[in-house]
Amino acid sequence: MEGPEPDVFAVETEHGPTENVQTSVLTPPQTSISLKLKSDSSWYVAKANRIAIRHHLGNVVAIVEIVSPGNKDFKNAIASFVRKALEFLRNGIHLLVIDLFPPSRRDPQGIHQVIWDEFEDGRAIPSGKRLTLASYEAVPEVSAFIEPVAVAA
Repeated sequence: MEGPEPDVFAVETEHGPTENVQTSVLTPPQTSISLKLKSDSSWYVAKANRIAIRHHLGNVVAIVEIVSPGNKDFKNAIASFVRKALEFLRNGIHLLVIDLFPPSRRDPQGIHQVIWDEFEDGRAIPSGKRLTLASYEAVPEVSAFIEPVAVAA
């Protein structure tokens, strides 16, 4: 059947008005199935949350961001994360970024290096330690405080 399908079928019979008439409602068969599939990384991105620290007057003064695998999974995801970090810093909001996942091909020196490259060229992360914590002071000028960490074996 093409086109719209009716929700109710009206059936006319040849019975006279004195006979019992039964009414039936037929539901049309399901004609298609749609599925929405998400990768694990998009699930992580959707679950991403941040902690906002507010001044007693209500203004946000600092943000804590925890990097998820989804933040590093796609070029657009990492660009979005960095853009958000830059927006906080340029608006005078201090930022703590916790990145405990190894660098990916989109951030070979780590996500902190990608953020810092927006302010200044040059190596911000000491080599040898792949996991980092970084806090960024937004005012009077952007400063980064990097803490490389490693997992002990």
